[in-house]
Amino acid sequence: NDIIEKNKQMDEVRKQALEEAIEQFEKEQDDREAEEEEKLREEAEKRKEERERLREELHGEKLDVVKYDKDPAIFIENALSPAKELTVAITDPKKQEAMVIADGDNFSLAIGKKGQNARLASRLTKYKIDIKNTEQAREAGINFR
Repeated sequence: NDIIEKNKQMDEVRKQALEEAIEQFEKEQDDREAEEEEKLREEAEKRKEERERLREELHGEKLDVVKYDKDPAIFIENALSPAKELTVAITDPKKQEAMVIADGDNFSLAIGKKGQNARLASRLTKYKIDIKNTEQAREAGINFR
């Protein structure tokens, strides 16, 4: 009976040690997650401050951040933001020419007020960008998705 009782006590000690280890692990995990969240918050705050500083330097001029991509078609699509659902084809890589097909509101967004969005995207990407709506593309015999 003493052996059974000692085994029960040992099982209880093991159980308690396991529970403490699990509790310690969970606390450490929570601490790591909180630390990571804090780092992300700090980074976001730094970026916000940098954008505000740049905006001040530009005397209130609006600033767009465009995600770069080594694929020129994706870079052009990103540069034409906020337009979405664009079909971008690099028509002549050597001459750096591209065609973009957009429809509806996306056509207007891609071009921008008085063509400004298209001009800025062209300057940023260093590509001559020809933007057509789906009807213009079909009339020109262009097949697209």
